Order: sequence, then structure tokens, then C-alpha cells
Amino acid sequence: MLLADGVNLAPAQSIFEPASPATHSITSLAVMLLAVAVLIFVVVEGVLFFCVWRFRGRHGENRREPPQVYGSHAVEVAWTAAPTLIVLFLTLVVGRTLWEVEA
Repeated sequence: MLLADGVNLAPAQSIFEPASPATHSITSLAVMLLAVAVLIFVVVEGVLFFCVWRFRGRHGENRREPPQVYGSHAVEVAWTAAPTLIVLFLTLVVGRTLWEVEA
């Protein structure tokens, strides 16, 4: 009914069409966070698919249990340090953007 009356409605708002200087910083931050998330997703899915392909059961293969390995200090440090560094990086970037937007 409103369209029939010729009312000029405001265009839909979008994060990808910033209208003020502060939103340019926020848009850049959103795109960077999306890129980091996509990168992490691609790496994790790549490792998952590689492991599924590499260690799949083959027809006629001996189905004995493989040797069990317990603990790897290097792997445990890596999977603790990598997410910590990612979160630290993202915290610094978000903090810088908030500082910039507040100023």
C-alpha cells in the first residue's frame, strides 16, 4: 500500500555500503574477521579431508590396530599456541578498531 502511494522508502542498510567514516573501519574489520574465519575453516577442512583420504580403510587390508602413540609435547604446544596467537591478534585488531571508532 505504501508503494502505491509513491512513498520514497530509504534504501536497505548494509555493512558493505558504509555511510560514515567510522563504518569504514568497522567494515574493514568485518571483512578481515571473515577472511580469518574462512582461512581457518579451509585449513581445518583440508586437514580433515587429507586425514580421511590418507587413512581410509582399503579393501583387503589387514584390520589390526595400529601402534598407539601417547602424547607429543610439540603437537600439544602447537595446538595451544596457534589458537592463542590467533585470539591475541584478533583482540589487538578489534581493540585498535574500537579505539579508532571512539576517537
